[in-house]
Amino acid sequence: MMQPWIIDARDLDINQPVERDQILSTPAIEDFLDFDNKNKTIVAAPKGYGKTLLIKYKRHSYEDRGYLLIPQNAMVDVGPGTAPSLSRDQVAYMLDEQDFWATVWEVSIALSVIKHHRPQLSGPDALPSPESDALSNIVTDARLLTPFQIFAQLLHLTPNGFFAAKRFLQSALLPAYGQIHRPTAIFIDNIDEFFVHHIASRDSRSAYHGVLEPSYWYHAQLGLVSAIYLLRAQNPHVKVYAAIRIEALNALRDRVPNAVNLLSQTSVIHYDRDALTAIFRRNIELERTRNLAMPDAKEPFERFLGPTSRALRHHFTGVIEPVEDFLWRHTLGRPRDLMLIGERLAQRPASQRHPDQVRRTVLDAAREICRLYIAEIAPHLVWFDESLLFPLIRWNVLPLERLAAISEEYNRRALGHVPPLDAEGYVHVFWDLYRAGLLGHVARDERDGRPRQIFPTIAVDGHLTFKTRDVLPPGATYLVHPVLASHLQQVSPDFVSNMDTRNLIAPGAAWRDDDGMRFVAQGDIRGYSQLMADPGAAQAFSVFFRRLVEDACIHVQFASVARGDDVLIVDHSAHHVIRALRSIVASLRNSHFPQCELRFGLDWGQVGSVPDAAGHPIPSTGVPLRRAARLEALARPGSVLMTDIASRALSESGESFEISEVTSSWPGGPRRRARGWDVGKRPGSEKDLVLQQLFTLEL
Repeated sequence: MMQPWIIDARDLDINQPVERDQILSTPAIEDFLDFDNKNKTIVAAPKGYGKTLLIKYKRHSYEDRGYLLIPQNAMVDVGPGTAPSLSRDQVAYMLDEQDFWATVWEVSIALSVIKHHRPQLSGPDALPSPESDALSNIVTDARLLTPFQIFAQLLHLTPNGFFAAKRFLQSALLPAYGQIHRPTAIFIDNIDEFFVHHIASRDSRSAYHGVLEPSYWYHAQLGLVSAIYLLRAQNPHVKVYAAIRIEALNALRDRVPNAVNLLSQTSVIHYDRDALTAIFRRNIELERTRNLAMPDAKEPFERFLGPTSRALRHHFTGVIEPVEDFLWRHTLGRPRDLMLIGERLAQRPASQRHPDQVRRTVLDAAREICRLYIAEIAPHLVWFDESLLFPLIRWNVLPLERLAAISEEYNRRALGHVPPLDAEGYVHVFWDLYRAGLLGHVARDERDGRPRQIFPTIAVDGHLTFKTRDVLPPGATYLVHPVLASHLQQVSPDFVSNMDTRNLIAPGAAWRDDDGMRFVAQGDIRGYSQLMADPGAAQAFSVFFRRLVEDACIHVQFASVARGDDVLIVDHSAHHVIRALRSIVASLRNSHFPQCELRFGLDWGQVGSVPDAAGHPIPSTGVPLRRAARLEALARPGSVLMTDIASRALSESGESFEISEVTSSWPGGPRRRARGWDVGKRPGSEKDLVLQQLFTLEL
């Protein structure tokens, strides 16, 4: 039985076959895995998308069908270590010769097939002697059997040796290759890792690897695609399958004359949210019973995590989201990310997978995903000094002017001055973050015209590559991906307190603009005047109460304490406001001042604001401010007295509140009149403060 949460398919060996039901089906995957579909020979995707798993399954599907499989002692052919060190002259001719990489791969594949079918290469099986001694040694070396083994040696050839190999391909290898009649299948993987050192360094030379050329990482992969396409016409009995990175395909597709033909043999893999969720569910099915929080539950996530963690409340917005949504948005859309998260959760004792523990575990895993991803893609990008940039990003929502200010400050710190935006030396830090999918933006959905959160992905956006310039779409609002946000929470001190409390950031999620509607809670303390009779107690209470309100309102847009006991709380979120009120009341009751009891008035509606000296919005205008103040004076201690408008807004928020309608008054409460409840300063003094209905909520 396959183990769950396999992060790297290289852990699967030839004795551990891949079962079909372990692979999620998408149209592109079905095209590649379909045994009868001989047109799709290349699988392309970013790192972490399961390319190795797919090509290993493809090899498994060819077993017991009469095919000669290459390699014979492993599931796929991978590079022997890393690419050999190269001299400056070798690099120069490789760059100048347009068909170098395709030719080298053609020679490697054709010679490998011939060696497997003519193991002696003598007598009638003998090949003509190549013009190059170095090439002759490769041809006759019985240890060099697989395409990748031969390919690595061909890279040592001098320019003369390469042209000799090209002539040898045409005069000897292709004719012999075309005469192979036994069905043969070859499986090649990990070309990107064979050349990774060419992009992993900013230097042009390495003491160990020699001259470094980043374009090799791209050209070597596309050269293989071209070679496979060319060899198909030489012998229909030989099938060559390979896995490559989509970044290489995207970067070079516009530069290759026959790009359409090459793309026609390629399956580009992409997973949407539903597909990734299905992958996670399948891995839960593979879990041992003793590692399930609720083994008898029918629903997989409840079985794995327990009923209390089936949905999680977002700390900053108050939104309750299914746990699978929480998991998904803390990935970069790659199966590998979900496998990492699943593995970390599975390592927690099943009895401890309560909401807080699940949340912490996922955020820790997201930070690891972020760090690994940044290390992986940084060589492809211009990149930047993370220690300078990341502390500057103190918000997860960045209006255009804020984004421009961060970019300017980064250049000032990194360069000592700020070049013009169009200058060659200006570092466009957010280009890199956008290309990497770590920065998104708000745009109108083409389907319904509503604003939606868009995060780019190289797997889907064929025009987007790691080399694309001027990539930021015009817009007013940019967004930090939750994976990067989880990392920034640790490196930027103010990031948590500046998190947006209106929108839960997630690729594809709807975007709510600020409509100015706010809940307004005005409160005061019953018994405060008696407390004031003791100056020492009054001073201690004042300090205590301000800190209490500040701690309770950490996610509230505005909160203030005036005149010692007057509390004003303003926010768009019903959850944030009611949670803050309950926290303040509970803390006060459990303090050294239990004789002090809070009461609140609550309303909902348009609230205007003006900026203070620091630019923070201060509520200044709006009927809800006045009505909440009048209701507070009439509320019972330990309760909230609210308008019918506020009651409806609370009910429509999706929260569960035990709200009851006021049917009779109490001492000091509102007065019942023929027109409704009079909450004005004087009977009938303000018509808008005569309300048809009032409601209460006990705290």
